[in-house]
Amino acid sequence: MSAPPTRIIDATADAHCFNFCAAVAKESLKPLIWGEVFAGGIGGLVARVRSGHEPEPQAARNQINAWCNAHGVPAPLAGLAAPYEAAAGTAGPLVADDAEVSIIAGHLARLATDVLTLPEDSAFPAPAYAIGLRKAWIFSQPFETWPIELAGSDSWKAEQDPASVAESLALLRELLPSAFDGHDQPSE
Repeated sequence: MSAPPTRIIDATADAHCFNFCAAVAKESLKPLIWGEVFAGGIGGLVARVRSGHEPEPQAARNQINAWCNAHGVPAPLAGLAAPYEAAAGTAGPLVADDAEVSIIAGHLARLATDVLTLPEDSAFPAPAYAIGLRKAWIFSQPFETWPIELAGSDSWKAEQDPASVAESLALLRELLPSAFDGHDQPSE
């Protein structure tokens, strides 16, 4: 029996995790799907990139940030110490709740399923969507959806720097020692 197709999914909304996932996706030419809930639960983002269809992950992320900035407002998670919280004046922070996280997670799961079942042809015409859950930021009402087009669809070419690959593996071994258990060593 052959192994199932590999896809990389990042649902952390953590820039460092995204960078690791993006590097692995680009190196392995595997699709990357990611999502995040915007500060205060005002909405979220779901996106996917596939080699030969969309730009490489870092370029896609930069285009999404530029799209946000073109609307006159920085991306909702940009520069926040606590990415899921937004200031609510004197009432304290607005925090995304389970329902808001579940809605974005559902959209992310649907996008991931689409990439698995239709790897070359997607049911989603845009590779990224900003989804509003309340009137805030660029959203004029709940459930308003903004498709985000991305430019570039060449096959991704990973730039190999042996020193950086070795450093990355060393860092991963340090952070996740049980994930390797010696399986990353060359056979003798």
